[in-house]
Amino acid sequence: MILQETLGITVAVMGIVSFPIVAVANTYTLTAEGEQLVFEAAPELGYVIGGNFSSPYFEVKIKGRQRHVGILPELVIRVKPNVEMEEIHALCRSMNLAIIKPMEFTTQEYLLEVLGLDVDAVFAAVNKLNTQALVEWAWPNILYKPILSGQAPSGGPVPDRQMLAGVQVQGANNPGVFPNDQYFPEQWYLHNTGQVCMYGSGGTPNADINATEAWKITTGDPNVVIAVFDTGVDSKHPDLVNNLLPGYDFWEYDDLPDPSPEVSLDNANYAHGTACAGLIAAMGNNNIGVTGVTWNCGIMPIRRSCIMADGQEIEVSEADTATAFRWAAFHGADILSNSWLQAIPQPILHSAILDIIKPGGLGRNGKGCVVLFAAGNSETGLGFWPALYPEVITVGATDHDDIRWYYSNYGPELDIVAPSGGLVAEDIPGGFQFSTDISGAYGVNDKGMSWVYGPILDLDMDYRVFGGTSGACPVAAGVAALMLSVEPNLTNEEVRHFLTRSAKDLGAPGRDDYYGWGRVDARAALDMVLAKRADLDNDWRVDLDDLVTLIESWGTDDPWADIAPATKRDGVVDDQDLELMMRYWNVEIPEMDAG
Repeated sequence: MILQETLGITVAVMGIVSFPIVAVANTYTLTAEGEQLVFEAAPELGYVIGGNFSSPYFEVKIKGRQRHVGILPELVIRVKPNVEMEEIHALCRSMNLAIIKPMEFTTQEYLLEVLGLDVDAVFAAVNKLNTQALVEWAWPNILYKPILSGQAPSGGPVPDRQMLAGVQVQGANNPGVFPNDQYFPEQWYLHNTGQVCMYGSGGTPNADINATEAWKITTGDPNVVIAVFDTGVDSKHPDLVNNLLPGYDFWEYDDLPDPSPEVSLDNANYAHGTACAGLIAAMGNNNIGVTGVTWNCGIMPIRRSCIMADGQEIEVSEADTATAFRWAAFHGADILSNSWLQAIPQPILHSAILDIIKPGGLGRNGKGCVVLFAAGNSETGLGFWPALYPEVITVGATDHDDIRWYYSNYGPELDIVAPSGGLVAEDIPGGFQFSTDISGAYGVNDKGMSWVYGPILDLDMDYRVFGGTSGACPVAAGVAALMLSVEPNLTNEEVRHFLTRSAKDLGAPGRDDYYGWGRVDARAALDMVLAKRADLDNDWRVDLDDLVTLIESWGTDDPWADIAPATKRDGVVDDQDLELMMRYWNVEIPEMDAG
């Protein structure tokens, strides 16, 4: 499906182009989702122009932060159910507006053109529409630059490569499935024995996600699909190619969502999406490169941003981002991994998130997509959207000692943390994640632009180091994919519940603002899901009542009592089902909240 592009809008920097400037007020105020946003004109940053329309850029102040945004001559409205198209046309005629298009995959939202000459008309239209009886809400279609949540590079000490000698990957007390991938010994966040890695000290044994234990149950089902919203994913990478599915490029509006390194030669972030994809689903046990949290699940690349040759991130519109989310859900994404943020509320995108997660909605045949966002790396309380929305799973970062990375944002909205790391400064050593780089001549490692601005000793140039909450989020997304691999009928809320309640509690007992519910644990998450499967009477405990139900169904094809094998039920109640129930005998499962 080819999506209609935004009107002929040009983003211009002051002094490069000449055009008549229409005088506008200096300040506007809008309220979104309980937050007051103050827009102050900043013409020194440039103008958004198109046809007869012109608008300076704005600085938006909220929660003690400010962010530069552009205002397009467009807005999105959500009308109440059963409002007829003619009613919307009549409303537009009365307010000097025009329908550009209905928003894709929804029957209640419309992208409108503001026919006025300047930004005054945009803000006036939004304010007036929000008073109309047939409108649920209206919001300007804002241009913004997504904030990627990868670790900021710095120059730290480079450990001696020879320190790797004698690393033991498979400890006697850590039975599990161990892939033969070349750099798996470096991937401490999957399996940590205290090994010394190429970058950083050894860390604490078992400060990892227990991936090798989880892989004894499943390495992932190809039918589970994770959409990676980022700068694109290298479709030719040998460690990704077999797990890549069709995606979409919402920047160039085609079905080729690869990054564009040929215009991004001086910035490492164009490879950001490829690294996130590798953490989730780099092919395991193929004797090359790295191992993803899941070896077999599918990656749907969604290119939502682009890095230009000057290192600047191209701006995207909120309406297009909302369409990208709905597109992914409509085309089969189960999980949406987002290692980016924005400093202001995004009501248009929030509406799309609600559409794809709600019961009976667009996501996963009504079961709801699982949406994860990185918490951000600004060393502050969480103040970024969409990570602040309660419907998403917000992921912070820990290091190889199970200690929160100092840069990882915190607050009551934080759900979980995942091991990430990175070498930050001489007095804060830490192991990086290893992941996929853009293959061939355009990889950031080839250009000496890995996080420490230098190629890694003995590291194949199709691979790189990574970190930040950008790396933590896809690790958690990979664990969610393993969960859906064994139990594809889990709802969005069930995935959230089992993912968070199975996490290793860190920090203050119970949920806290610095670790959320704790560090994600892949094996514990799978065990909790399977224990709930064995809870046949739904009392959140595997006990005698469940055993009686199993015995009464013995030898039949009763789907309620058929709980084994773990990865795919075999259609008969037999010894395997009994063995699985006994594995979780007397296990008490944390109950979901009544809501």
